[in-house]
Amino acid sequence: MDGRITYQVSDNSISGSVGAMLLDTGNLVLWDESSEAVLWQSFDDPSDTFLPGVKLGYSRKTGKLWALASWNSSTDPSPGDFSLRMDSRSPDEVFILKGNMMYWTTGRWDIDRQAFSLIPEMMLSTSFNFSFINNRNESYFTYSPTSLVGNATTRFVMDLSG
Repeated sequence: MDGRITYQVSDNSISGSVGAMLLDTGNLVLWDESSEAVLWQSFDDPSDTFLPGVKLGYSRKTGKLWALASWNSSTDPSPGDFSLRMDSRSPDEVFILKGNMMYWTTGRWDIDRQAFSLIPEMMLSTSFNFSFINNRNESYFTYSPTSLVGNATTRFVMDLSG
């Protein structure tokens, strides 16, 4: 054994070296060093943690879903009972599901107030900039910290209880 670890993230064949880097944003990126093409990034497959820049939603072009899933238990990171996701049938709303049953909803995105209708506190936030993108290619929700937060690390976590 030469100390290398092999992990398949794609069925695509790569000739050459693959590089990996953990960015300051928390995004782990694997790329083809010869073409500098991104092969995979952790922000495309979020787990239970919503970081600034992560998308919650879906791609209309590829069908890719960006969703959070709770852990199965405090020591088992496999997907648990709860998920946070969008649905193409209601592309301007985020849901927490317990299994396949709706557990909670944000309500619809209010473009004038820049907040979800059932979370009016979003309008009061001086710590975060919230964005909702809905176009022909994708529909997603994301956030970024404001200058008041500075370099502090922020995250939202889908915990075991949803």
